[in-house]
Amino acid sequence: MKVPKDKNYYESTLIFSPTCNMKELRIAILNYVKHLRRLGAVNIGVVFRGRLNFIYPINLTKSGYFIEIYFKSSPQVVLNFVSKYRLDTMVVRGLVTLNNS
Repeated sequence: MKVPKDKNYYESTLIFSPTCNMKELRIAILNYVKHLRRLGAVNIGVVFRGRLNFIYPINLTKSGYFIEIYFKSSPQVVLNFVSKYRLDTMVVRGLVTLNNS
């Protein structure tokens, strides 16, 4: 599969609320992967880091489920992805970084 050169590698870390059960978490992650695929992202990979404690509370929450999503896409896809997870009430915090390695 040939990928256009205007695409970059991105790494996203999403922290989900500890009140989510595993079934809800799997469905949410699957929906994010499907959303990225619909937008044109390729080479999508997901790593589940488990439930970890925060160093300091975030929105009165002391822990959360850490999910890493790796993908290759254009910058416009990242903007759409960020706006989607910011509206999700299950996501406590999220970050997308450019990964040039």
